[in-house]
Amino acid sequence: MHILLASHHFMPSVGGIETVSKLLVREFLKAGHEVRVVTFTPGQAEANYPILRLSKNDRGKSELSNWMRWCDIFFQNQIGLRTLAPGIFARKPLVVATHTWLKEDVTSRIKRGFLRFSHRVYASRALELQVGLSGQVIYNPYEKSVFCLSQQETRERDLIFVGRLVSDKGLDILLRSLRQIVDKGISTRLTIVGKGIEAFYELSRNLGLKELVIFRGELCGESLAQELRRHRILVVPSLWNEPFGLVAVEAIACGCVVVGSGGGGLSEAIGPCGKTFPNGDVDKLTETLLSLLAHPEHLDAFRAAAPAHLAQFSPEISATRYLDLFDSCVSG
Repeated sequence: MHILLASHHFMPSVGGIETVSKLLVREFLKAGHEVRVVTFTPGQAEANYPILRLSKNDRGKSELSNWMRWCDIFFQNQIGLRTLAPGIFARKPLVVATHTWLKEDVTSRIKRGFLRFSHRVYASRALELQVGLSGQVIYNPYEKSVFCLSQQETRERDLIFVGRLVSDKGLDILLRSLRQIVDKGISTRLTIVGKGIEAFYELSRNLGLKELVIFRGELCGESLAQELRRHRILVVPSLWNEPFGLVAVEAIACGCVVVGSGGGGLSEAIGPCGKTFPNGDVDKLTETLLSLLAHPEHLDAFRAAAPAHLAQFSPEISATRYLDLFDSCVSG
């Protein structure tokens, strides 16, 4: 099968969509299919398949037309109008995977209209409900060769946060919860992994937590996996409803129990391998963390559920589900 995958963000850029696209391409190739990738991410990246890098000045659009004729299936990994319209007009089977919420603006209404002409995939059940058009839920894969258990684990640290250091991610909620935990006489520390520490460094100092918070900066790949394996609990205290939550899956694979906000698709990523609390509720977060910190033996029960839960996020399973869908689209 000739598969043309459109991923607005792709290597060498680093992020969730980039990771999912890279892993799926790898599995499609392993299954014996031919794959080409079209992206708007500039730069160079070693790959054993063709990559067409489009630009805002429309450079490469004629080549994209040729690739549209070449493909048997056009797979758009996250909806984007600049390649979606040519894909529809090429009259090839179109599969669109949705990874984030659609807003109620003009652009999102146009996207919903185009989605009606596609075979729809969602990264979580929450996304399918929000978009309001039925489709198939295929969970995002994680890099299981990197995010996995290790023989050298010590887990000498309790809490870790991983994410962009912006207000929506709720790090201020976690810091205020840590203050409450310390005030109750529980000795614990928090490691923060992410970019842009200045505002939160100041908040941690104002809360009297300077000696209890470690800022590690931005980590990815094996460096992030090693850091996760040093900790017992990942906290994902997002204020907004996360569409999914790949970092939760990666942490579970590294042996962490996850405590996260209950809204959106994050609870699907956490599954039976952790606990959720209402978005933005500092007191409930504190109550949940205190329970786990006071009874570390309970963590083992959550970890025992990890292998079965993680199976649905393996690259092989995700790719197989996509390929089954592609086959039905082409043959239909």
